[in-house]
Amino acid sequence: MNQSDQHIIICPLCACRITALTKDIGRDIKCPDCFKVFLIPKPTPKREEPQRIDLNDEDPYALKEADPAAEEAIKEIGRKTIADAKHQAQVDAQRHELSQTKQNAFDELEGHAPKKARESLTPEDYDPRESLVEYPLTITSASIKQDIHFFSDSAVSLRFLFMVLGLSFTMYVFYNAVFFYNYQPPDFGTMFLSLMLSIITTLLSVLVISFIISAFLNICTSVATGTKYLEWPENSMIDRIMETVFFGIAICYGAVPAGLLGGIIHPILGLFGSFCTLFIFPVAYLSMLETGSLFNPYSPHIFGSFARLPLKWLLFYIVTSCLAAMMAVCIRVGIYLTGEEKLPYIIIPTAALIVSYTFVYALLLGKLGWECSKLDDGDSDDLEE
Repeated sequence: MNQSDQHIIICPLCACRITALTKDIGRDIKCPDCFKVFLIPKPTPKREEPQRIDLNDEDPYALKEADPAAEEAIKEIGRKTIADAKHQAQVDAQRHELSQTKQNAFDELEGHAPKKARESLTPEDYDPRESLVEYPLTITSASIKQDIHFFSDSAVSLRFLFMVLGLSFTMYVFYNAVFFYNYQPPDFGTMFLSLMLSIITTLLSVLVISFIISAFLNICTSVATGTKYLEWPENSMIDRIMETVFFGIAICYGAVPAGLLGGIIHPILGLFGSFCTLFIFPVAYLSMLETGSLFNPYSPHIFGSFARLPLKWLLFYIVTSCLAAMMAVCIRVGIYLTGEEKLPYIIIPTAALIVSYTFVYALLLGKLGWECSKLDDGDSDDLEE
């Protein structure tokens, strides 16, 4: 077979070079690469080279009129270049369409739904408070059911169990340290064991208390901001220690009156002033959370809520004081029934009472913060009712 009986054609989709017979011009052919069917075109005639214009001294810039055949050949080259560019653009579009078709087929085969157009993230009628949960500070059946549902979450239960066991172990180690120091012969081995137990107690106390106070802050802020689902961020130990320092500074602010009364006037008045800590601590803590500063326990918004929400503050103080008194009575009764020799038997119940009171106090303080936050909407009259 002569080479004149065959010529090379190019697939318009994948640019694959295919050898075709001259007698098959006008017939369909299938590309062996992309399987596209197309007509065999006629072979492209060879381009005639344009007449070369030689520059000479008489016409150095070739200003004389060129041969018409050469000018027509140049125009033909321009038209051919434009046609090739259009053809290439069409081929690229077909390739993109083919690629998208294959991708959709793959997604359908794998069970992936095609991507939808992204909707607007902030609709015009969006109200961020609609997704929040209201936590009113009331004593009703609905409020109690809401609190029980809040603490029935498995994550809360697991953390509660972990904190109770950790606090129980810390209290047990502390009990043994005191026992070896007071009730064993004062020899070197006893003193050394008591010292080591005291060091272990200190380290465990820092660890357990930091976790309890971190949970306290998380519950309080989540309820105060109306979060629907309680989330537990994976904080580092440094963050937990800083949260503990934040909590401790709020207690120090509450203990200022006790220190002033006991140190300046009389120690008995200092004991009376210690009760002021229970009343000043929630104010200082909420103020510090609102201002975001350790050294600013004053917030006009929080202090102003005393005049605008007196019943809510009174209810908070009554409920928290009664719960604290009930917890103290239960612990004292347990110590009386077991005696000093069997104190380890009530360590776990005591730890459970302490952690439970901490969680409930954080919930009530968060509800009080929620009530204060609603004052910004001008709902103080409704809240008082």
